[in-house]
Amino acid sequence: ANPSDRAIAGMLGQILLDADQPERAVAVLRPLAAAPGAAPEVRFALGHACLTLGDTAGAEAALIPLALQHSEAPALLAQIVEKHLRAHDAARAVEVMEKVKTAFVQAARPRDFLALTERIPAAARNVVPYLEFEAHLYEEMNLDTQAARALQRLFDLHAAEGNFQKAADSLDRQVALD
Repeated sequence: ANPSDRAIAGMLGQILLDADQPERAVAVLRPLAAAPGAAPEVRFALGHACLTLGDTAGAEAALIPLALQHSEAPALLAQIVEKHLRAHDAARAVEVMEKVKTAFVQAARPRDFLALTERIPAAARNVVPYLEFEAHLYEEMNLDTQAARALQRLFDLHAAEGNFQKAADSLDRQVALD
């Protein structure tokens, strides 16, 4: 396709998204985003439209590769993770975070990844698999205070569930930080 045609179609997709017509935006943007050399703005708009529609898989596919390229992509990725956590799909939330973490670590930007994790509301993060991910992340980055907080929340959750062995393991890890 002609580059100017792609540019016009990309603008149309963004206009449709801005006009609260995400279904039509996805229809316009998906073929553009799939084309070789698709502009990051097109892929971002597609990810945003997919997220608006509740299509987290489509949003992930468009936004994860943009985590380092588009300044607003991390905010939408945090929303995706929050949606998974609120839908009680912590495994999927952790999977998304692992993919994004890999990109940030390979780019030598682990602190930027840490900022992304902090965009996710604490209430949504209060589930065992995600807290395990978070505790390991903080331990890897030698952020003992944050790791201790995550491990304390893990302890509390395990104890509330009556899983005293895992609660004790969390406490042991917390003590080992000091």
